[in-house]
Amino acid sequence: MSALPFGVGARWVLPNPAPITEVVEAVADLGLAGVLTPSVFDLTDTLDAQLLAELADTAKARGVRLAAGIPYLHPFRLDQDKHLMQAGDGDPVAGVRRALEAVKPLGGRDVPFVLGYVEDRFSTVVPWEDQLRLSTQLLGKLAPVLRDLELRLCIKTHEEITTFEIVRMIEAVGDDVLSVGFDPVNVYLRMEDPLLALDRVAPYVGHVYVDDATFVSTGQSLARRLCPLGNGLLDWSAILARLADSAPELWIDLHKGQYGISPYDSTWTTAHPDLSVYEYGRVVNAATTAARSFTTAEAEGLTAAQADVHSRFLPAVRTMSGYSLTWR
Repeated sequence: MSALPFGVGARWVLPNPAPITEVVEAVADLGLAGVLTPSVFDLTDTLDAQLLAELADTAKARGVRLAAGIPYLHPFRLDQDKHLMQAGDGDPVAGVRRALEAVKPLGGRDVPFVLGYVEDRFSTVVPWEDQLRLSTQLLGKLAPVLRDLELRLCIKTHEEITTFEIVRMIEAVGDDVLSVGFDPVNVYLRMEDPLLALDRVAPYVGHVYVDDATFVSTGQSLARRLCPLGNGLLDWSAILARLADSAPELWIDLHKGQYGISPYDSTWTTAHPDLSVYEYGRVVNAATTAARSFTTAEAEGLTAAQADVHSRFLPAVRTMSGYSLTWR
């Protein structure tokens, strides 16, 4: 397999908040090749082009590529992001355009973003299907500027959205506008099997986020528990083999969110209409088998360790050491 670009979640290398220059130094010292900050506004509130160029040049001098995403792009919360409002002089869509223009000189084609939160999917105020429809319309409005800049927005398989839904969005707006940030520890939260989910989105993957997870039992539900790479359910050899030809950027993204699945709750499962019986069975079998393997004390220890991302950092780097490195 050819070497893939790879990265590590810089926001966890040094205590938050850490100046980006210190993060770049730490990454360079570790021999990693890139830094990705989730929002360009983390680097400059005002999208100062000169400052961004100076930061990028400083990183490049240390052999590190500086990359940045943009804020959440949920259509009902755009006007709540002060950065987008300020950048667009009161027009958040114009603010997104400015943010994309600021990111362009940093290099790379795919600009990562997150759509929303798990609460959005289960909202009783606005149906999830309506939220997806409006999100797709928003991406359509941004399509001309993305094409002009030769960029793609890279939507993360986050806690709230399924790969089925993402593929439909891509089919609606075009794969030259929208790509996928594949995050396999998150697809479990929508009852998707990581390898089957990857098969659905593989042609569109621009970024891959590296972490590992297992499950513990919490009564009628199963809780995702993050763990050192190689100790969980993810088959990274199989994932990387499927992506060898497309060579996306890989980033170590050490999660902290504690979420779960409710496979025996009919209301919960009804909210996932694309899920097949076959895939449901694969996920439930893997999750329940994992949960039964833990003693009560072991499960409690896993839960207590969820916020300790530092303990998962070096195992991730060691496991991925066969690949050349980039950065998140």
